Amino acid sequence: MQRTWLNSLPITFFVALFVISGYLGWQTAYEPVTAQIMFNGIVLAGGAYLLVAYLPSTSWLTRGAAVLLTLGLTVYTLLFIGHYAALSDLYAEDYGETPDVIDNIGRATSFLAQAEPDRLHPNTVSTIIELVLPLAVALVLARKGLPLRLLGLAMTLILLYGLFLTYSRGSWIGVAGALIIFIGAEAVRRLPRGLATVVVGGLGTIILLGVIGFLILGPGRLPGFEFWASTADSRLTLYRNSLYMAYDYPYTGIGLGSETFAWNYATFALLIQNRLLWYAHNLFISVWVAQGLIGLIALTGLLISFYAFVIHVIRRGKPDALFHGAWVGVTAGLLHGFTDARQYIEPIWLMPLMLTGFALTVALGRTALREAPAEEGVKGGSPLRWLVPAGVGIALVIGLIALNRNLLMAGWYTNQGALAETRAVLMPELTEDQRETYFQQASDWYEQALNTDSTYSPASRRAGNLMVARGQYEQAVPLLEEAVQLQSTNPAAIKGLGLAYVWVGRVEDAARILATLPPSANIRQELDSWATWRGSAERNEPLLAAYAWETEQSLKGAEPDHAGVWAIIGNLYRQAGQPDQARAAFERSLAADPNNTQAQEGLAALGGDS
Repeated sequence: MQRTWLNSLPITFFVALFVISGYLGWQTAYEPVTAQIMFNGIVLAGGAYLLVAYLPSTSWLTRGAAVLLTLGLTVYTLLFIGHYAALSDLYAEDYGETPDVIDNIGRATSFLAQAEPDRLHPNTVSTIIELVLPLAVALVLARKGLPLRLLGLAMTLILLYGLFLTYSRGSWIGVAGALIIFIGAEAVRRLPRGLATVVVGGLGTIILLGVIGFLILGPGRLPGFEFWASTADSRLTLYRNSLYMAYDYPYTGIGLGSETFAWNYATFALLIQNRLLWYAHNLFISVWVAQGLIGLIALTGLLISFYAFVIHVIRRGKPDALFHGAWVGVTAGLLHGFTDARQYIEPIWLMPLMLTGFALTVALGRTALREAPAEEGVKGGSPLRWLVPAGVGIALVIGLIALNRNLLMAGWYTNQGALAETRAVLMPELTEDQRETYFQQASDWYEQALNTDSTYSPASRRAGNLMVARGQYEQAVPLLEEAVQLQSTNPAAIKGLGLAYVWVGRVEDAARILATLPPSANIRQELDSWATWRGSAERNEPLLAAYAWETEQSLKGAEPDHAGVWAIIGNLYRQAGQPDQARAAFERSLAADPNNTQAQEGLAALGGDS
């Protein structure tokens, strides 16, 4: 009997490393509750992997596990179909984009009571269906066992209908992409080389032409694609901003948990005070953001070793349809992972299922290797064959580290500073002394990072925004100017520099830089709030309030002057002891409305002619 567990050992190693990175992410997170939930999901996922990948010792048990998993999740899909009408109302915000034809069909086939079922969010359902749909299809394609094939056909139809009702475009693309990959792999394996090249090239050309057509024609000329285009734009913005946040915590990540992500993203990526998003909607970015460099290495190694195992089984064994169904299901989930990552919002339920897909592939692959004839089974080889590529790889890594030592060290110092600042800003129930200690630690780390590499933009941005938050506006400007120059699309750098310009009175510069933010930033409304807060009796900062109001007015474009607002600006400048600026503001008010009493009285108080 072949020692097939050796072939899957690299996969198991990276699964273990993934769990370790989850533990480190749990320890890193400032918010313990959702971080604990996420870590529990990762631990359960590791346990599920070991149980499924290594416990089955016979082929019937391995294949039986695949059938039972598919059957159980098909029943789950039936619950979703039966509750569709209730779910459509419950998740009205998510279902608002669903075409009427799909919604009407779904409501017509609902057959369960109007309740509020849990864990049946359409994106969750699609994440589950894409894992087992290829397994159900594999049962249909099995060469023997008519009852099992009929069961597979029934499950396939139910799963396809459930996937249709979710209206999850990401999962549709994931399943279609995985199918294309499978067809390409089979073409390479079975067809003559020339014909296989034509098939693979044809599939690649179809995909390429589709992408080019979408980009050239644009959403306006492709009926039904308008929402897809707007969603893609918002997701790409989220991915870019999440990556910027990952650069601040490259080694440790921000830590596990939806609360951890939501507040970090709002506070340090968007510079706002309300949570908008709870996860990064991308599996690979989510891992890096939450679990840091070790998590990213674990996921990358897991994928490489997994597909190396799949190729090894196909070449050395005679895997059945279920094996192909298992790895195609994993592939569909990974492709969907480019547009969503529900595992990071429902970890107890979805994280174990994700690694179960990997484990099932391993178990079925080991079965195929055991059942292969000896001459076609796993062939031994000298371990020395790995020494040369391993040595080259290690040498490259050492060389890259040596060449980029300052950059890597600056990243480490910035990472430590970002963790300290996160605790200072977001940890509840800190005393003022404790909070100030964390702020000082963050400032010291950022300074050390900039001393190591003065062009490391995350350090200059974080240090500059920290200075703005602490009222050190003049010192913040050059740091944030450097950050914007290096990261011209980072909203935290743009907004941070714009606010620094506001508070030092460089209104025109502030308006120019803040105008580059997208409309969704609602920067005018935010400046209104800043102006009101600065001018309140509690703060009594009339000059800063005047700067905020004037910047807000400068951002209104071609709109006519608002006489009342300019009169308020004039009074604020007058209170701040800035008569020239006050006079100019009152005059703009009167130019818009010559009868504005507040402006007339303001000019009179300045000794001017009303």
